[in-house]
Amino acid sequence: MEATGESSGRSAQATFDVRTDWAKFHSDDANSGYNRLENVLSPSNVGSLQEAWSFQVSLALEGSPVVAGGLLYVGSEDGNVYALDPTTGTQRWVFTSGGGLAMYTAPAVFHGVVYVSPGDGNLDALDASTGDKLWSSYVGGTSRSSPAVANGVVYVGSLDGNVYAFDAATGARVWSFPRRGRSDGASRPPRPCCPRRPWPTAPCTSGPSGTTSTR
Repeated sequence: MEATGESSGRSAQATFDVRTDWAKFHSDDANSGYNRLENVLSPSNVGSLQEAWSFQVSLALEGSPVVAGGLLYVGSEDGNVYALDPTTGTQRWVFTSGGGLAMYTAPAVFHGVVYVSPGDGNLDALDASTGDKLWSSYVGGTSRSSPAVANGVVYVGSLDGNVYAFDAATGARVWSFPRRGRSDGASRPPRPCCPRRPWPTAPCTSGPSGTTSTR
């Protein structure tokens, strides 16, 4: 940043980093995976990145991590959601889903709440600071769809063939919509945008009316 005094004509410069959250699968409502505020990484320096820390879990991490409000959140096949310090990797809290079933999706963070879709057929809302469960709503079957949040509504797909919308504050179901065929891909070929994962990976929202689709 550079500033010049209007009357003195003197100028000064200062360098600073712009920190921004990556609070859901592929960052934004359109699932673009693009961070327009990125000012640290570039093609010229990304090759020089080095490991700052590592965190051990008992099983694989299938879902991508998200960062919001100064914490990193990630789900694991061990059935847990972990909240870590993104600078040190220190664990802040851990939440175990019902039955401890594997989690293949990325969390979504919105207004201090972490929304996760574990393998037990529920959509869970957790306090982002403590990991305490705020509510849990049934999504009709196992979900391998990362939640998306827009305009106070949480959207998630399920292997029962439906896309569900829930009130983000209460967990009350707003609506459900049946997708054509089965969501496990048995009755149709994989979608071109996700050839290796025929289930709906994440709803994306767009437009002033909050149009929702799955990919």
